Amino acid sequence: MRRIFATDFGIWPAFQNVNAPADQMVTSADYRSRLANYILLYDQIIIPTGNYYVASVLRLVLGEDIFDELITRKIIVLARYNGWFAYAGGGAGIRRFSTIKDPTNLFNPPNIATSFYESDEQAVDTLLVATNPQPGAQRKLALKKIILDNSISMPTDELLDGLATETYADVRSSPYLRDMLRLDRGKPLEKLKGIKRDQITAFNPHMPPGDQGREIRAVLRVAFENFLLRMGKRLDLTEMTGDNDTHSVIRGKAEGLGMTSTNAASFTRVQEAVGVRNLGVAFANRHLAPRDLLTLRDSENAEAMRSWFAAGSPHESADSALQRYAETISHKSWFESLPIKWLRFALTNGIGLIDGASGVAASIADMQIGAALGADKISPRLFLEDAKVLLGQMQVVPPPVVSASRVKGRDRNAPCYCGSGLKTKSCHGS
Repeated sequence: MRRIFATDFGIWPAFQNVNAPADQMVTSADYRSRLANYILLYDQIIIPTGNYYVASVLRLVLGEDIFDELITRKIIVLARYNGWFAYAGGGAGIRRFSTIKDPTNLFNPPNIATSFYESDEQAVDTLLVATNPQPGAQRKLALKKIILDNSISMPTDELLDGLATETYADVRSSPYLRDMLRLDRGKPLEKLKGIKRDQITAFNPHMPPGDQGREIRAVLRVAFENFLLRMGKRLDLTEMTGDNDTHSVIRGKAEGLGMTSTNAASFTRVQEAVGVRNLGVAFANRHLAPRDLLTLRDSENAEAMRSWFAAGSPHESADSALQRYAETISHKSWFESLPIKWLRFALTNGIGLIDGASGVAASIADMQIGAALGADKISPRLFLEDAKVLLGQMQVVPPPVVSASRVKGRDRNAPCYCGSGLKTKSCHGS
């Protein structure tokens, strides 16, 4: 089974503009294209999440029926953790981080930004109240059951235990990491500058890097990748999303871990070579409906296609994949090169086949004909033919109506939820 850890669809802690990453996923053609490719290329897609926010993204992109089907069939699985890490001043360094609710505050509305630290059930309740699309009462109960019954609860305490020690050791032992992160060799990593004694900085990969606290963010980036790697190993996965600008630690520590950026590129290259429109782009442009995407995925030919891609190296380049595909289809004998419908007709009617070039007759009873009929079981060719036919029949799918985000953020003048006693804007609100 091909299982991918789709970290690019994971919604990570964001306390300001918390809706921005999700809005980007809903509206971005790149994200829609990636999602379609994952659905076609992998048997199972594992998405890490702290607040289940990605469920709202998937409902908007795929529609309610397809979302339900992909989740209940465990084609998409949400791997939920309920804790995070931060860098604290005063020499505390990296530590577990959680929010604190003021018990005297009678007005505590559901907040998607802080539901990372709630129980699974509470986090789903917050999701369904604080985000779009808004379900009715009956649908809300059904969605809650679907999400809770088909998600994985990660052992967050185990994932965070020793994370700081491992991160510091990685940075200290790697001149490459120190150079890449621009960290001074002799600087104690637990006492970096740019943070006050009573402040903490929670890592958020969605936040663009700035000059303030640059070194702290750099160390937290290494901790973030270690956290991902721990989750991936816990889930026994061998493939993970990534690109050349991120996951540098993962690439260095997990030599056997494949990155889907290469697999998606290979899939695209093979489609181009045989004249099939890019399926991910077709879905992103709404020329391929979610239901048709799932129909393609469920076909026997799609299963053969996934098996063919899985047979290659996780690090296989697009050029290598194209060469492997060319070798696959070039090894057919003369009768294998005939249209498969003629082979099936001959087999059904007991007709012999003649090679016009050599004059050699091949009995339909010969076992080689049976092999010919199964030759494409090890190739994406028939799947691509199916896709080409389907794409030729498709009409443009109207985009979903997305109402304004209902996600609630923070009051920057309220006491900071870390318990420091300071206002949010004066603590870690920057």
